[in-house]
Amino acid sequence: MSLDLSELCGTAIAKLHISAFEFYDLVPVEFIHAIEVYNETCKNDIQTQYEVARWQTCHMYNMQGKIVKNCIQNVKDIEKFPWEQHVVQTMEDMKLKLLNSFSSFSFGKLKKKE
Repeated sequence: MSLDLSELCGTAIAKLHISAFEFYDLVPVEFIHAIEVYNETCKNDIQTQYEVARWQTCHMYNMQGKIVKNCIQNVKDIEKFPWEQHVVQTMEDMKLKLLNSFSSFSFGKLKKKE
């Protein structure tokens, strides 16, 4: 998928609420960072909505559960979300990740990736 400059400018105007003049004054790295922050903000908003829905579900269930003496103590017992699962990274994984990130550089010059 390729985007041309006018589509990127439209994205900047619609999502970042900046003018076209401000967009063309940006360095590409600044635009990328702005989009990453925007995406992170949207992701956090969605996660918050999921958390609220789970909390409400827990309390509605507990209102019914008091009748049958079956209440949920922890809201995470209803459903665990993907962002709550902690992945343990081993030393080998860290070393491999570092080697992969440095493998594209050789004495300050960028190597071709195959």
